[in-house]
Amino acid sequence: MASIDVSTESLNKLAPSEALTRLLQKAQNDHRDCVKGALAKNEDVVEKCNLTWGEVYHRYRQWAEYRAPFQDGEASSKWNKYWTPAKQEWDDKRPKF
Repeated sequence: MASIDVSTESLNKLAPSEALTRLLQKAQNDHRDCVKGALAKNEDVVEKCNLTWGEVYHRYRQWAEYRAPFQDGEASSKWNKYWTPAKQEWDDKRPKF
């Protein structure tokens, strides 16, 4: 499996959501490797790999709670271009499910 680069330098070049995704992937890979190693050595997986699972859980919670900021210039301009007042009025009047 290819190594996932999670150096500060590489993460700083990514959008926050992409950086969190990469950290989650790295934590998951580390946990898989730990489980494989523990099973190969006939060790207790829970005792051996609980810290790597904690990292996976921690990163997953960060990823799940992250909401990308909407109020940046590009997103706002796209939204305003698409959702004109007439289109918003039309959307408000159309029947819902």
